[in-house]
This record gives sequence, C-alpha cells and structure tokens, in this order.
Amino acid sequence: MLSAYVAFNSEEKVSFEYTVNGKTEDTDYTFTSEALSTEVIVPVMGLYYGENTVEITTKDANGEVVDTNTVSIDTSDQEIPDSYLTTDVEQTSDEAVELLNNKIIFSATYNGYDLDGDLRFYTPTKRTQYFHYNDNSFYSVGFGKDPKYVYKSDAMGVIKTEYNMPEGTEAHHDFANGDDNTLYVLATADSELEGGMQADGDSSIVETQIATFDDQTGKFKELIDMHEMFDENPVVASGVEFDPMHVNAITYDEATDSIIMSSQAQGMLFALDAKSFEINWIIDEPGDVQESADKVLNPIGDMVYTSGQHSVYINENPKYEEYRSENQFVVTAFDNNVCKDADGNEYKTDQVEGPFKKWDTCAYADDGKHEFDESTIITYAVNLDDFSVEMLDNFALPYYSPIVSWVNTFETDNNYYDVFEGSGKVPTYLILDADGNIVYEMGIPKSDERAHDYRGTAVSIDKLATSFEVA
Repeated sequence: MLSAYVAFNSEEKVSFEYTVNGKTEDTDYTFTSEALSTEVIVPVMGLYYGENTVEITTKDANGEVVDTNTVSIDTSDQEIPDSYLTTDVEQTSDEAVELLNNKIIFSATYNGYDLDGDLRFYTPTKRTQYFHYNDNSFYSVGFGKDPKYVYKSDAMGVIKTEYNMPEGTEAHHDFANGDDNTLYVLATADSELEGGMQADGDSSIVETQIATFDDQTGKFKELIDMHEMFDENPVVASGVEFDPMHVNAITYDEATDSIIMSSQAQGMLFALDAKSFEINWIIDEPGDVQESADKVLNPIGDMVYTSGQHSVYINENPKYEEYRSENQFVVTAFDNNVCKDADGNEYKTDQVEGPFKKWDTCAYADDGKHEFDESTIITYAVNLDDFSVEMLDNFALPYYSPIVSWVNTFETDNNYYDVFEGSGKVPTYLILDADGNIVYEMGIPKSDERAHDYRGTAVSIDKLATSFEVA
C-alpha cells in the first residue's frame, strides 16, 4: 500500500512526528501525533515505490525532543504496474504548490500521487471507481468489486465496519454521512436478478434507491425507492433499460437536514428531507417535470440547466456569501452537458419501445443533434423563502467528459474547487480558483480494471490520519 507501521517501545511516554523525505522539499510528507504512549505505533503514509527515508522524532509531555531516528523502508517487493508509478503534471503554480502541501491526490481506484506526479499511495485490491473519504474513513463498494457490500476502512486498509446491502439491491455511485450516525448509500436493483428485477418482483427500475445504515454498527435501517416520485421519461438514456433516473450523486446538508442528489437521466438536481424523504426542491427546467412539478424552483434571470450531470455539493466559497442566509444556500455540480444542441439547449432523443419509455442515448452515440462538447462547473443560488433558483457561474473545462466526473470544495481552502474529469482526454485532476481559472492540472493513469474513473480528490495526510487512533 506504500504505507507501513513502525513500532517501538519507550521508557517514558512520548509523542511522535515523522517525515517521509520526498524527492523535493515540496513533496515531503509529515504527520505529528500529540498522543503520549510508551508503546508507540507510527502509521507512515506517503512512501514511494522503492527506497524511502523516514525521520521519526519523539517528544516528552513537555514537548522536548527525546530522540530522533532515521528509518529506511523498501516497498519494491510490492507488485505495482509500471504505468501507475508516475504521471504527467500538465500545469502547476505557486498557489497550487501551497495548496497541495502534505496532500495526496487520489484517483478513483484509490491510487494516490504527490504534486509532482509520483505514486505515493497504492491499493492492490481495487475498491471500484467510487472514491469516497468522509467522516474520517474510506468508504468503498466491495473489495473485489462486489456491490452487495460496502466497507468502511482506515487509511492503512483495516476494515472498521461492513454494510450488507438489503436483499435484491447493490451499492452504486455514492455515499453520504448524515446526522445521528446515518450513512446513506445509493442503491440499485441486483444485476444478478433476471432482467434487473427487484426481489419483490415489482418494477425492474435501477439506480433509484437509497439504503440507510447505522454508520457505527453497520446495521441496515431502511430502503427508499424514489422512482414513483418523478417522471419515467428520461432525457439522457444510460444504455441500460429501466433507468429513468440514474441517481449518481448524494450529499448531506446539515443546515436544512436534507440529502441533495443528482439524477443524470432527468438532468435534474433535487433534495429530499433526510428523515421523511419527501421532496424539498428540484432544479430543472419548468415544464420538464410533470410529477412533483410544484417542487421545481422558479428561475431568476438567465438560466442554464444541467444535462447528464454528475456530482453535487453545498458550495461554501466566500465569493457567494451574499447568497447565504437561513433559507438560502449555494449548490455546485459537475455538468457533463450531454443532450445539448450547438446553443447549449437540452433536447430529448427519439423514443423507442420499452417498458419505461427508454430513450435512445445521446451521451455515447452521434445522433446528429448533440453538438455541445463542453463540460462545465455550474453554480446556483437557492432561495427557499421565495422558492427560486439563480445561476451564478458556469465555468468551462478544458476537456469534454460525457460521463462520470466530480467537483467539490478543496479540502483546506474553500476559495478553490477540487475537480476530476473522468472521461475526457485522459482522467484529469484539476484545481480551479474562485473564478474558474486552472491553477493545477495532472493526468491520472487510467485503471486497467475500470472502463471509467468516476472521481478523484486531494486529501491531506492529517485528514487521513484521523481514520485511526495513533499513539
């Protein structure tokens, strides 16, 4: 895993600090633990493939240095494909070097790189394409790509909790941590059941469910099916039958106690109450939504609506402070922009026969209509007092990504965006400033095991270390 434990005993209680020496000073990785113990276990993260030099300093309860030692760690016995070892940094800047200090840039399959493009984290057992680090843990759809299980593990790969998906379902796409220890997992009909049928023999709808669990114990709570809340005529067909919604992202908003989601097939962002699961609001073009039309937010000014989008989150960028209050907030999404004509207007494709009015795809095939090959980061202001929505920004990205991809706030500075384009020229990690300018760009080696890379993000060593107890 390009990680190691270093263990030793001390006559007095000590804390520790370690530094993995990088090829440059900017690529050193450092972690400090203030916990005191005589039996010291140091979780060393951020090693290179090959020889490593690690400096470990111990301190007493008064913060005085007790000892400093240099440890050599060789990781070359691990079997890692050569294509994973380095990658190309296309663009960098002084601000990017500062932002990425002591951080690992993770790919969708949990390989991690430093800011110079050297591999510094590796997971030999792939955890599928749905990278998720939140609430001080990694969450992954089954080791060995078994979607009937979700695992929570620490940064050293130790499994802490296992979540068994309810009968007839599989986990897919995304997770969210809510309050009262609730874990929300997007769910879909079990692919092993004939025709994708659900266990109860009802409709063969896929990617419309949410499974909830107790995050600490792993106990299953309930399964919510959303397809009856919305229309069954998708704008964007996924190539899979019975897929009228294709919910591909979920995030929890503490301020409104709601879960916010993205429906790729409907080209729609929406929120449900986190307890009752009733619809709170919808961002979609008025007239496109028939079921629950009264929940569609009223547009203000010039609007662009998402189409085939992935990823959605509550944006805390200070740039939009005037749009925040008790019932006002800002939402940002990665807009893949499929099913749009040359002017950026969304259209529906030709209808073909199918039990749920499956539509021909425009995301993967040239239907002679799609001409808008530009993915964007789009931001909206939501005002629940007057039930309105206003587009604030729509930043164009350098590569068109018709599927997958991700955007979120940068971990240590919410003036910046953490962006991953999963199906553009190559999977690409980007940092954008508040005005959409690129300050960092790195290509990510494509996984040999996945057709697409969904997301990637930069995570600090300090945040990774919160996933386990150190002493």
